[in-house]
Amino acid sequence: MKKRVRKILSGVTCIALIALCISACGTPAAPPSQSPTPEALPDIELTIFAAASMTETLQKIATLYKTAAPNVTLVFNFDSSGTLKTQIEQGAGCDMFISAAPRQIMLLYK
Repeated sequence: MKKRVRKILSGVTCIALIALCISACGTPAAPPSQSPTPEALPDIELTIFAAASMTETLQKIATLYKTAAPNVTLVFNFDSSGTLKTQIEQGAGCDMFISAAPRQIMLLYK
């Protein structure tokens, strides 16, 4: 039971962190008279390495986020957390790493 609760909590925490990180990529709010048009915003591409178990959830988030920030494109690389960790260690470019297990993240930053 504890493992299941921990998995659920880590999943919820992960989604909350994703939302926070993605929202930080937006432009600061301008006064209504100076709001930039969507064409004036620079195009941004974020590369996200994520555990395969997060595929469905992250694709839904990407669809919703595209409505809120049409200039931001989320590019996903889904695989096992261990494989993604290895790719990052070998120099693969990634803006965000979402692991299914905290172990891979802890090993990556040792």
